[in-house]
Amino acid sequence: MPPEYIQVDSQGDLTLIVPSPRRNGREYRFLVCSRTMTRASGIWGRMLATKPTSGRWTLKLQDPEWDGTHIINLIQLVHGRLDKVQTTTSVDHLFRVMGIVKKYDLYNSIKPVAKKWLDCARQEMKQRYEKLNQACIQHSFHTFLYIAWEFGSTQGFSMAAAKLLRYAALTDKGRLVVPTSVMNSTLGNPVFSLSKYQWERKGVYSEDEVIFLECRSHLGPSDIAG
Repeated sequence: MPPEYIQVDSQGDLTLIVPSPRRNGREYRFLVCSRTMTRASGIWGRMLATKPTSGRWTLKLQDPEWDGTHIINLIQLVHGRLDKVQTTTSVDHLFRVMGIVKKYDLYNSIKPVAKKWLDCARQEMKQRYEKLNQACIQHSFHTFLYIAWEFGSTQGFSMAAAKLLRYAALTDKGRLVVPTSVMNSTLGNPVFSLSKYQWERKGVYSEDEVIFLECRSHLGPSDIAG
């Protein structure tokens, strides 16, 4: 399958190459500005510290968890092309996107659309929750828990944690069961550590009453979604 070319900056000096193993191996190539990329992420800056003396300048970004469809909005945001950025998203898609945000420290770059993205995810979670499907709750709320954590959304995290405490499965030792589909992710999900703690389920929990132990320290003033 031929690669898909996307011209983000017509005067760009760098070609980003993003393989897409989740999409039949299709490759995405973005023409971008190296200086813009460097300003947006210190990690990218270190990767671009040395420019080749000849030939085309390329940088390959590859990860089994995401592909070009997950990074395209971030590249557009970094270059200030807000008119090209999709403001609607899904929980599963945003889960992959936030993995990229964390890996390359792009939290500041997503501020213009953070609230809209998180609102979309919340609305989808509300619709999923109304179906009260056990498997859906297990996967969806673990996924949303990670999203809320990375957005620094205390309200979103509390909501997801409360639903998990109320409905998710526990081991015979009272510990939270993390679905294999989430546990096997390579995104470095900090929420996985929750399964190590003892979760007590006494009666009915509300979003205001839930206690998620040591996790609140990650949330609060840093809430990027406003």
